[in-house]
Amino acid sequence: MSVWRFIANFFFNNVVGFVSQAFPVLKSIYGDQAWRDLVDTFFKQHDCHSPIFIDIAEEFLHYLQHEYVIQASDPDYMLELAHYEWLELVVSTQFSDPLLQNITLLDEETVLLLESSSQVAQYQFPVHQISEDHQDVEISETGYFFCIYRDADDNVQFMQLNPMSAQVLAYIQQSSQTSTKQLLAWLVKTYPDFPPQSMVDGCLTMLSQFSQKGIIKTTAK
Repeated sequence: MSVWRFIANFFFNNVVGFVSQAFPVLKSIYGDQAWRDLVDTFFKQHDCHSPIFIDIAEEFLHYLQHEYVIQASDPDYMLELAHYEWLELVVSTQFSDPLLQNITLLDEETVLLLESSSQVAQYQFPVHQISEDHQDVEISETGYFFCIYRDADDNVQFMQLNPMSAQVLAYIQQSSQTSTKQLLAWLVKTYPDFPPQSMVDGCLTMLSQFSQKGIIKTTAK
């Protein structure tokens, strides 16, 4: 074996290892040889700009989304599953904002912020249920909503959301800083057919659950 071929094999095997570590469920769906073939197309066709593990994983996802030609043999949920696994990796490696703190008292003036390691996502397929032994999944007309976050022990967890709770987290994420009072006013205005007090009570319970899980935090006073 020539030196150049040895070096190419060395880099390829490293890329296979990195990508396999980042997308373990997707790898299990394909099987060893089909997976190596898929990563081989990525290795040959995509110009990686970083040797860092998480960057290679992101570039692999970008390749699947924008450069790869979907094959008949690829599962319909391939892109969504890849994105979900990439988000798990992002959450596991994202630094928490040291300027944020846990919410000890939730009142009208509490500033609400999404923890930097938490991610909100929506998919057509139940990506959280897909595994090597469970691949027969169907599209949902209403979609599946998730929050992927790190718990107090720094383990990656996911929480399935309903459309309203997903909207609440998305609103908090999109607002640079919003108070409980502002959020409740927006929610009552957005859902005028719901009894206002029931809406407020339900939202406060929801925020308390998010706070306990460390999904939302507040600013230091």
